Amino acid sequence: MRPATASAAASLAGVHPSRHGATRGAERLHVPDVASLGDALAHHARTQPDAIAMHFVGFDDQVTSLTYAELLARAQRVATTLAARGVGRGHAVVCCFDTGPALLATFLGCSLLGAAPVLTEMPLGSTRTRIWAEAVARMAQIAGARALVVDDDFRAAADEVARSCELPLLGPADFSSSAAAPPALPALGADDIAFIQFSSGTTGAPKGISVTHGALLANARAMGARAGFVRGDATVGWLPLYHDMGLVGVTLTPLLHGLPVALMSPMAFLFKPERWLWALHHFRATMTCAPNFAYQLCAKRLTPAATAGLDLGSLHLAFNGAEQVQRDTLTAFAARFAPHGFRPEAMYPVYGMAEAALGVAFPDPGAPPRVDLVDRDALTRDGVAAPGCSDLGTIAFVSVGRPLDGYEVRIAGGDGEPLPERRQGQILLRGPSITRAYVNAPDDSTAAFRDGWLCTGDLGYLADGELFVCGRSKDLIIKAGRNYHPHTFESSAARVPGVRVGCVAAIAARNAEAGTEDVVVVFETRVTDRAELAALKAAVEAQIQRDVGLRPERLIAVPPQALPKTSSGKVARSAVVALVVGGRLREPA
Repeated sequence: MRPATASAAASLAGVHPSRHGATRGAERLHVPDVASLGDALAHHARTQPDAIAMHFVGFDDQVTSLTYAELLARAQRVATTLAARGVGRGHAVVCCFDTGPALLATFLGCSLLGAAPVLTEMPLGSTRTRIWAEAVARMAQIAGARALVVDDDFRAAADEVARSCELPLLGPADFSSSAAAPPALPALGADDIAFIQFSSGTTGAPKGISVTHGALLANARAMGARAGFVRGDATVGWLPLYHDMGLVGVTLTPLLHGLPVALMSPMAFLFKPERWLWALHHFRATMTCAPNFAYQLCAKRLTPAATAGLDLGSLHLAFNGAEQVQRDTLTAFAARFAPHGFRPEAMYPVYGMAEAALGVAFPDPGAPPRVDLVDRDALTRDGVAAPGCSDLGTIAFVSVGRPLDGYEVRIAGGDGEPLPERRQGQILLRGPSITRAYVNAPDDSTAAFRDGWLCTGDLGYLADGELFVCGRSKDLIIKAGRNYHPHTFESSAARVPGVRVGCVAAIAARNAEAGTEDVVVVFETRVTDRAELAALKAAVEAQIQRDVGLRPERLIAVPPQALPKTSSGKVARSAVVALVVGGRLREPA
């Protein structure tokens, strides 16, 4: 087997050799008729062994590429080594890597063996390392892990976890090319576990979700059918693979369809966001996936010099999900990158969650996103999404499309009974990939399921058969008998220059003296001068008053990186509440 190809580039401004002349064809692609992820990899390695399956973009812009045959060979070596350490069918394996070939090989090696990989985030910084070690130990205990596999850079941090959990500790060096022949691999079925995904935990402790091979394949097929995957498509992404959108959306769904995927580290995006857009240019990508804040960040912060010569004309679908999709972001991104070939109809707002493997509702491709203006008073007072006539006194919600084929969405009231269209309630789901229970968490499982429906905890409404997501029910702010969604305060504050993009949290905090709850808006800023901070707060307060019709009782400005976030980059509001109540948020000095 030839080694993986690696090409060094001074930048991503050119087009990758494998994508020269690439165009979207007419031939629709489908997931092969297989029973497991490993079977799909073996199928593609047999039918197109020399086609590139994965590109990995390093921090130095060096691109490492693996064909399907190479990826299968690496996964087989991992499976052999794990089997020799006693890991087998149904056993969980905790894995911690930065995005790269070793991560994919380890994940797919577990799949071939019938084991269930559990991907975790990386330990960064001494304080973060302690938190990471506790989280990994908790995940290993919940999942009943049989091994811990980490990148060589994290081995020291993982050693204590491995010893405390009595797990063998392995790394890339253990998966050598001199390993013995692969063991007889089991024939996996639809009910075998493909991986265990831990939820991002925006409103509480993360919960383990077992995703079976049957659920993964069903969801990938439904997403590919609605999005219309064709030969010539290619995906680029930077989302962490321990997050469902990064793992299933960016990586596994295209891989199952036999499409090339280019991945970069999340840190590469965070340090230099334009590298994501240049990777789209370099690979002539037709698809990408990211949360709303990433599109907003690029639209608001990238200078003309950073994007000079950028071409986004190949982009067919820019999946926007994992958090509330904002109308202002859609318009700002389209306007900012129209000179670079971006088309408004390429923006593709979607809805999904780890409990469904990933996708739940997608629009039909080819049309600009649908924005619904609803009367603010009717929604906050009565929960009715009555159409509004103009921006004045209205709230804008973005459609995430219709349920995927085979999936059902119900909007339910507090009594669990279904509500008619344009009535806000909790979003309930049924479908072929919806998990049946959380891992070793019977109480959470009982609370989450009602008569065969998954209670998502999300609020939304249906209009003309399309789903509009309003926010999380646990995050709802109740003031003077009206219900306010945090994102309305947050998106309003983010419009003020000086407020960091994607770094705003609106919460309700108990005011014991007044006997009620205060609306508190916390935002990150780089402003430190006292007079400038006072002016910034006044501007934020005035903007919120204009947009929401309510003045927050408290505004707290904090320095960058002060707000806790989930694995997908969303602000963890429940953690912010604890910080505010405990008085542990300090303004910039």
